[in-house]
Amino acid sequence: MDTVVKEVKKAEKESDELLNEAKKESEEKVAKAENKKNDLIREAEEDASKMKEEEMEEFEKEMEERREEIIEEGETEAEELKSKAESSKEEVLDFLDEKFSENYL
Repeated sequence: MDTVVKEVKKAEKESDELLNEAKKESEEKVAKAENKKNDLIREAEEDASKMKEEEMEEFEKEMEERREEIIEEGETEAEELKSKAESSKEEVLDFLDEKFSENYL
C-alpha cells in the first residue's frame, strides 16, 4: 500500500510539473503573440504614415505644377491683353489725330 501512495504522489508531482510547464509555455506563447501583434501594429502605423507622407508630397507637387500652369496662362493672357491694348492705343491715337485734323486744321 505504501508503494501505491508513493506512486500516486509521484504521479501528482509529475502532473503538477507538466501543468506548470504547460502554463509557462502558454504564457510564453501569449507574450510572443502580443509582441508580434505590437510589431505588426507598429509596422502598419509606419506604413500608413509613409503612405500619407508620400501622398502629401505628390499632392503638393501636383499643386505646384498647377500653380505654375495658372501663372503661365495668366502671363500669356496678360501679354495678349497688352498687345491688344497697344494696337487699340494706336487706333485711338490715329482716330484722335484724324478728328483733331478735321476739326482744327
